[in-house]
Amino acid sequence: MASKTRPVKRLLNVYEPGEGKAQVIERPSELTNVLWRASRGELGRRNVAIIWMLFGSGMRINEVAQLQVKDVYRPDGELKKTFIIPARYTKTSKSRVAYIVAPQHRQALESWREQRVSERAMVSKDESFGGLSEESPLFLSKKGTWRKFAFDAKRYKTQEGVKEVLVCSSLENLIRDILKGAGIRGGQVEPTPD
Repeated sequence: MASKTRPVKRLLNVYEPGEGKAQVIERPSELTNVLWRASRGELGRRNVAIIWMLFGSGMRINEVAQLQVKDVYRPDGELKKTFIIPARYTKTSKSRVAYIVAPQHRQALESWREQRVSERAMVSKDESFGGLSEESPLFLSKKGTWRKFAFDAKRYKTQEGVKEVLVCSSLENLIRDILKGAGIRGGQVEPTPD
């Protein structure tokens, strides 16, 4: 029988897809395990920064995939503490405020920025925005060379008609694999009780 504190315990529970509720990360140790899984490999710094954007800023995967450098960095290179997620990035077509305040979250983004600058991945010509090109995506894919993530259009039926949103399947699959490797299915932060 698996220990109660091990992520393997979640694998013993029966998970029924389509129940309407994602499995939640309830304890800091579970997030620590997810971050450890994300940190493995050449793109570990990027993956850790993405996990922090999802769980630290409360963003959806496709919102994170659409972020640009100028959304989270100031022209002088300072990392913002609050920023607006533009309505065009969101599933609901409503902008909202997001935060980057936890020291580990900020460190993860700075570490990823440093990797991009050192590898000359879509950098600025004048050292603005922390050395990154302001119009470039915050997170990049690497298949031989650095590139933007690919998006597909997905259509939803709504009461107002059909809505089209951009979906980054490759990033969704990456995050799903990281969470699955950590014993989490779905991956949702449980609200902290007040």
